Amino acid sequence: MEFFDYPLAVFAATTVGLLIAHEAGFRLRRRDTHRSEGERNSELRDVRNQIALLLSLLLGFSMSMALNIYNARGQLVVDEANAIRTAFEQSRLMPRPMPMSVFQDYAKARIIALSEHPGTDARNAARQRSLAIRQQLLDDAQAQAHESASPIAGNYGMALSTMFNRAVEQRAANDQRIPVDMWALLMALSVLVVAIGAYGLPFRMGFTETMIILMIATSLALIADLTSPFSGFIDVGQDSLRGLLMMAEPAAH
Repeated sequence: MEFFDYPLAVFAATTVGLLIAHEAGFRLRRRDTHRSEGERNSELRDVRNQIALLLSLLLGFSMSMALNIYNARGQLVVDEANAIRTAFEQSRLMPRPMPMSVFQDYAKARIIALSEHPGTDARNAARQRSLAIRQQLLDDAQAQAHESASPIAGNYGMALSTMFNRAVEQRAANDQRIPVDMWALLMALSVLVVAIGAYGLPFRMGFTETMIILMIATSLALIADLTSPFSGFIDVGQDSLRGLLMMAEPAAH
C-alpha cells in the first residue's frame, strides 16, 4: 500500500488511532461496574502483558526485515556502480571504445530513476534515457562482435549484461515492502495494547500512556521509513553512482 511509503503519515495516523483506542478503552471501563477493581486489574494486566510481548516480538521482526531491505538496496547501488565501471573498462579494450560520457550519461539517468518518485516526469524521462543508452551500447557491442569475434568482445558483452541486470535487480529491490498483512497485525495489536491499558486505568491519559503511544508510532514510522525508497528521512544514497560522474576520460597511449 502506498500509504506505508510515507513515514510521517504512518506516525500521524498511528498516533491519532491509538489516542482514539485509549479513549475507547477508558470509556468502556467506566461502564463496567460488575467486577471488583482488584479482579479486573489483575486480569487486564495479564492480558495486556501477553499482547504487548507479542507486539514487541513482531516489531523486532519487522524492524529486522526493514533493515535487511534497506541494506540490500544500498549494496545494489554499489554493485550497479561497479558494474558500470567494469563495462566501461571492458569497452576500452574493444577496437572502437565507447566514450566514458555514454556510461556517465547512463549513470546519471540511473541516479534520477532511483531518486525520483514513481510516475514523475523526471523519472519517466530518466528511464527512457537509460533504455536508449542501453540499446546504443548493445547495438555497438553486437556490431563490433560481428566484425571481430574475440574473447574480449565476449567479456564486454558479459559486462554489459551484468550492468543491465543490476538495474533490474534494483527495481525489484525498490518494490520490496513489509507485507500488508504484517502491517494489519501490528496495527491491531497496538490498538489492543493501548485500549486494554486504558481500560484498567482510573484516568484518561498519563505520561506513561503517552510515551507508549509515541514509542509505538515512532517504531512503525521507522519501519515505514526504512522500506520506502523514495519518501521519508532515511535515504540509501547514490554516492557510488555519483562517483562515476567525477571520473575523467583516461588518457590515450
